[in-house]
Amino acid sequence: RGKARLFRDGHPLVYEKAVKEFTGPAPQPGDLVSVVDGMDNVLGVGFFNPHSMFRVRFLAHAHEGALWDALQERGASGGDVVELVARERVRRAVARRKALNLPREDTDAYRLCNGEGDRLSGLVIDVIGPEHVVVSSSSLWCEVYKRSIQAAVRAEMGEAARLIWRKTTARLAQDGYNEVFDEVDREAEDAEEEDDEEVVIQELGFRYAANPASGQKT
Repeated sequence: RGKARLFRDGHPLVYEKAVKEFTGPAPQPGDLVSVVDGMDNVLGVGFFNPHSMFRVRFLAHAHEGALWDALQERGASGGDVVELVARERVRRAVARRKALNLPREDTDAYRLCNGEGDRLSGLVIDVIGPEHVVVSSSSLWCEVYKRSIQAAVRAEMGEAARLIWRKTTARLAQDGYNEVFDEVDREAEDAEEEDDEEVVIQELGFRYAANPASGQKT
């Protein structure tokens, strides 16, 4: 009960010791669950993960006004919820970067979405040059809802954007990825990744050669 204020204020992560109990059917890793306080007031929805120190990563909080209302009105679930919220998060991230004059004539490489800072815990999106968009996953939920995230990013960045999906392997292992996805699934996912290629990017007028699929993401 004493920790509920953190989540009412928008904290994105629920640690194991902050969870008193679960009600209803036992959730599976990556399932969307409702988070409530000691008085059964809904605080938001997030992704359950029994393998992580973060038992729930919030996707949306109940105080988010129009976004929360849209979720309630549509009655969507699973991948539909993720795509709806992720698209809105990316749209807002694009607007924030435009306010910083990104991209501009002398800079076409920048971080578009920075995990919790843009309210998508475990997800980073980098724009690498005029065409490439690198989506980096470090949380189990990102892999579970990969298709929904990709659809949301394409919807906001345009179909012409060349999406590259990158796994942060060590962080995913800590988040239970290897326990949830068996070896066959992991190999099939890896086989989908695009071939690497070198592109030329600009930052403040300086030109660099970069490899979006394999280079250091920062």
